Amino acid sequence: MSDELVLLAEDDPGVRRFVARALQQCGYRVLIAVDGEDALELFAAHREEIDLVVCDLAMPRRDGRQLLEAVRREAPLLPAILMSGHGGFDEEPCLPSGVGLLPKPFLPEDLAVAARRALDAARR
Repeated sequence: MSDELVLLAEDDPGVRRFVARALQQCGYRVLIAVDGEDALELFAAHREEIDLVVCDLAMPRRDGRQLLEAVRREAPLLPAILMSGHGGFDEEPCLPSGVGLLPKPFLPEDLAVAARRALDAARR
């Protein structure tokens, strides 16, 4: 079992439950946020413990890019995964090092691989 802590930010309740469950089944502890602002508050309270951020690209109150910009001001090397069901990944500008993209829909195994890859790359 992993002791790694993932901050999950997803505004869709069904997707949020699916992703949280998939991460927990991989052994991760999960902090769950309903949007970008909620995630930023959780990040502020648990900054030293969080190992990975997994967030939706399109969320109300603060989208995934805005969330990651704020998080990375405090923790520039913190790995992250942006999820999106809106496509357009080919048009995405270059993302900072340590930020992966995961198109929706995805299987739990896809998330598991992406999370492990992001965490392992951050340790190099």
